[in-house]
Amino acid sequence: MLFIWIVAGCSSTRIVSEVQLIHSLGLDIEDQKMKGAAITHVYGKEKTSIELLETKSTNL
Repeated sequence: MLFIWIVAGCSSTRIVSEVQLIHSLGLDIEDQKMKGAAITHVYGKEKTSIELLETKSTNL
């Protein structure tokens, strides 16, 4: 138990505003292609904006 407590305390710290986390993810089939979209937040000093990422794949 002591070993687990020590190892868990040595993990690296990640600041949320520096990591781009996906908040919503959507997948759809359109014209025999897989279409994906993700929404993520971009944190700035003054304001936070929302970014939409989209992609298509020919593989099904």
